[in-house]
Amino acid sequence: MLKMMKSYTDSLDIEATAAHFDSTIARTQRSLRDALSMTLLQASVSADTVKYELSLLNRVGHKFPSGYPSRRIFVEFVLRKANGDTLFQSGVLGSNYEVKGQDPGFEPHHNIINDPGQAQIYELIMGDVNGNVTTTLERAVTHLKDNRLVPQGFSSSHPNYTDTTEIAGDAETDPDFNHIGPLEGTGWDIVHYHVPLNGYSGTLQISARVWYQVVRPGWLDETFANSSPDIDRFERWYNSSDRSVDLVAELLTQHVIVGNQQFTEPVLTLYPNPTQNGWVNVLLPVTAERTQIRVYDMRGRMVMPEISVAGSVQKLQLPDAAGNYLLDFQGSGWRKAIKVVRR
Repeated sequence: MLKMMKSYTDSLDIEATAAHFDSTIARTQRSLRDALSMTLLQASVSADTVKYELSLLNRVGHKFPSGYPSRRIFVEFVLRKANGDTLFQSGVLGSNYEVKGQDPGFEPHHNIINDPGQAQIYELIMGDVNGNVTTTLERAVTHLKDNRLVPQGFSSSHPNYTDTTEIAGDAETDPDFNHIGPLEGTGWDIVHYHVPLNGYSGTLQISARVWYQVVRPGWLDETFANSSPDIDRFERWYNSSDRSVDLVAELLTQHVIVGNQQFTEPVLTLYPNPTQNGWVNVLLPVTAERTQIRVYDMRGRMVMPEISVAGSVQKLQLPDAAGNYLLDFQGSGWRKAIKVVRR
């Protein structure tokens, strides 16, 4: 929308310069890239299927995406073989700016994705009095879907929950949407990708990207079904505008698969890093079994007692002193160290 306004400043009688718009667009894109943390764990390889857990953490103090309900974010998840051939893909954008494989009407929320025709799309879908999808605010009386990522600390028991903030659709029953077991308020969602290997062994190139789309396809159909000088002018501008999506988060990695065994070390994830208050979340795959964690300062002194954990999510409180710390992970046959900055 900012790019469109920049292109038609004269017609809109806008006094801001192109430089002003460029600065605002750049700040907006930086805000988008700061809104989300993404981590990937390999859960298991068995029965010719590789399973991944993609965690998305909302880092802002409101639902994401927020604001006008034309906005959405979606996850593009692609696995490629060593020769570059695609083994699996989900959430790929088509030339018409629509997510490939999306269901008619709207795509439901997914906990498990095991088919290229499924995609994880976070959005608010409004319904009218007949339960049909509407994009007209005055006709909206219910939410058919609202799986937008909620902020950390979000609670369904809050008095205002059923007013404007409720989760709607299949995300309500997703066991790890804003949950770790019975604990509510994580602010994340974990998407489980179950990918058939079809006999493939070798290196897997994995890319996971989250894209932001400010006006999803079809949103303006109800508006453009009418005609007026203002509507017709806006339709011309919209059809000639840059409707490319914006990258929010990206993760690129690779794993080696041999038969039904994965022999690379477990994928460990820490966030936030840097940490402002000393709290660090540690994500360990279930395949990591029992893991020992030691924390050292940059002089090599152990500053926290040895911690023994099993594969799950752990929260660690670093010492009060700001600085760099080394988290040393050791399991059966593997060891890995990760530096964390405490501000």
